[in-house]
Amino acid sequence: MREILCVASQLQVVNAMKKYFTDGGFKFCHLALPVSDEALLVGSDTVVVLMSPIVCNGKYLSAELPWKQYLREHLPNNLLIIAGFSDFQGDNYLDLLHLPKNIKAFLNRAEIAGGSWEPAYTGGLDVAEQLRRFFEGHGDESVTDELNNTLRILKIARDEMKRHQAEYQSVWKDLLLANRLPSKWNTLNNRWINYYPNFECLPFFGTFVQVNLALQHIAPYFNSNCEEEALFWELDCIEHLEHAKSALVKIEQHYVK
Repeated sequence: MREILCVASQLQVVNAMKKYFTDGGFKFCHLALPVSDEALLVGSDTVVVLMSPIVCNGKYLSAELPWKQYLREHLPNNLLIIAGFSDFQGDNYLDLLHLPKNIKAFLNRAEIAGGSWEPAYTGGLDVAEQLRRFFEGHGDESVTDELNNTLRILKIARDEMKRHQAEYQSVWKDLLLANRLPSKWNTLNNRWINYYPNFECLPFFGTFVQVNLALQHIAPYFNSNCEEEALFWELDCIEHLEHAKSALVKIEQHYVK
């Protein structure tokens, strides 16, 4: 039996789609938010049905472009169906107000995720644009630039203490504060807090979760104005920032267009 993986957050809509698809002879599975990586370990015949706009943390978000990019890379032969209440025309758009009488015929006409079709913009907050803004930043520095600059300063501080036996207080005053490291962290962390909740509807949200864990782990050091030497070493600040940067670079390279 072919499976439908429904990505939606409103239970009334989920229940209606469940009845529609099960009546049509399909197995139905609901993928709630936030999206987990394990839930996307699906078979080659699974149809992903994405509600759009999707309600996420009180906002209506349009995430169809990142979902198509993800499936095009990982599951190119699967179907991605965008479901909603707009009066759109398209082989991959399911109008929930005018459901097809023959859902199997509808799916037979739909194009695979790896095809050249572009999903219609459904009117919510554009998550693809949110991704671009998060990575590009609002000033001169991208998020990768900010991470690299912070890491560069931290590595110099580590080397000064390890190789040259410098006292932490002098490193803190002459390097960390002189380069405004606490301020750089606040800029990065505020950007993260602003955008992170909007990414819960993305198929690669699990990677963002790992970044969040790394940032939360080292936050006490920066919240101390970088003054606590013990936290610098105990929290492995450099290693966790490297992990966060590596994960974000992976997302940017694969899914930010």
